[in-house]
Amino acid sequence: MLKKTKKCEETKRKCVAIAHAITSVVRPRTFLSSILNSLSLLLYRRYASKNLVNLLSSLEFCSSYYEAQTLEMSAVVHAQPAFKAELFNQFVFDNADLNVCTIDGLNTFHGMGGIRCITPSSSVERGSDIPRLTKMPTSIEIGKLGIVRLEAFQGKGGGLQNVTVENVEVPQESAHPQPHDILWLLAKKQHIEVPEWKGYMHSVTRGSYSEKTKIVTLPFIIAPPSDYDTVYTAIRYAGELCEKISQDCLIITFDQPLYWKAREIVADVPADSDLSKCIVRTSRWISSPHAVFGMYWLPNVRKWYKRTFEHCLCSSIS
Repeated sequence: MLKKTKKCEETKRKCVAIAHAITSVVRPRTFLSSILNSLSLLLYRRYASKNLVNLLSSLEFCSSYYEAQTLEMSAVVHAQPAFKAELFNQFVFDNADLNVCTIDGLNTFHGMGGIRCITPSSSVERGSDIPRLTKMPTSIEIGKLGIVRLEAFQGKGGGLQNVTVENVEVPQESAHPQPHDILWLLAKKQHIEVPEWKGYMHSVTRGSYSEKTKIVTLPFIIAPPSDYDTVYTAIRYAGELCEKISQDCLIITFDQPLYWKAREIVADVPADSDLSKCIVRTSRWISSPHAVFGMYWLPNVRKWYKRTFEHCLCSSIS
């Protein structure tokens, strides 16, 4: 097996796992294996069986159920990832409903959930250390984590009446073929062996892909999602996250029913407020090139749209 470690990564992982298992047996008090600990948490999250984890732990195939629970609670308490410099945030919020078929209608959840789109994904530090808890928190302490405090919206009136609609001048530009388009057509005309359009464009654009985006989940806002207070709380919470990374522009997306309420809230805040710089978008415009680039409609949009739909946000979601 030692001779194959340089060529086979699978054999190397097996050697490391066996070494961790042996070290855990020899020094159970001074060595805590990250591999066995993660495996015990994975088994518990997958099968939700305490007896299965303890059975495999007695055979030294994974850590005990207590260690798996400690790792899970430590990750919950220290859930916020660390970020590097030079990153860009966008936020998406929508209603989150959990409807359980019950006779009395209880055990249902209606709130607002959100995600944080971080570009580039490399700005999120991977493999950051999670401090191990020395004391297991109570259920009350865990219940207070991951909850955004609801803030009341004190509207002054006016709202969308303060929005000024102006004509946008769209430049009329004629579509000109690019050099790679002419080269591909010429090769086809001369019966030169060349890949089809998809493979040809893959070769032309190789190495010029845009940055990937990391999706990070946000805490739930436990309130009716259609209320103004809930929408206002989501905007305020996203604005606070932007302030931590010194990002002046806040871009937030809602679906169509919540978009006009968010737009009315932003239009109703004072001009010197930080929320006045917020850009509110609706999910219907996300796939539109006009909304993505904001000002100019690209020429020959149908052809462009078919080829770059999955990259229309100038990023790939990992």
